[in-house]
This record gives sequence, C-alpha cells and structure tokens, in this order.
Amino acid sequence: MSLSERIGGYRRYVLAVTVIVVGAILAVWPGGIGGDDTNSFFVSLGSMLAVGGVAWLFLRLDRQVSDDPRYQRPVYREDDEA
Repeated sequence: MSLSERIGGYRRYVLAVTVIVVGAILAVWPGGIGGDDTNSFFVSLGSMLAVGGVAWLFLRLDRQVSDDPRYQRPVYREDDEA
C-alpha cells in the first residue's frame, strides 16, 4: 500500500500546504527575514501562518488516521464475558 493510499490522498492536504507556503513567502519576501532590514509585522504574520498551517496539516493527518478502522481498537464493555 502506497503512502498516498494510507493518508487518504494528497488533495485533503493541499490547502494546509498552501497556507504554509504563503506564510513562508510573507516572512521572506516582504518581511525580509534573514536580512538587515526586516519588517516585523510581515515576519510575525508569515510565521504565524506557517506554524498554523503545519498544525492544520498534522490535525488533518491525525483525523484521517483516527477515522481509519484499521487503527481503531474494539470497544470494551463491562458486561462482555471473557
């Protein structure tokens, strides 16, 4: 089974990856991160977007794996006899 099949396809992660890329672009280009003259507003905004996008990506991945029946345990009930 390929990685794409295990995570449920790549389409569900495209928006989160787009947010990460936009955040990185904002931090580097108008923010000037890594240079002598930085704009702290764009560096902060871009960094927040990038970190939020990574968190969103992991949340989507976790929900995909959690909803997969292969990774779920059977429900325990006290009235079941061993």
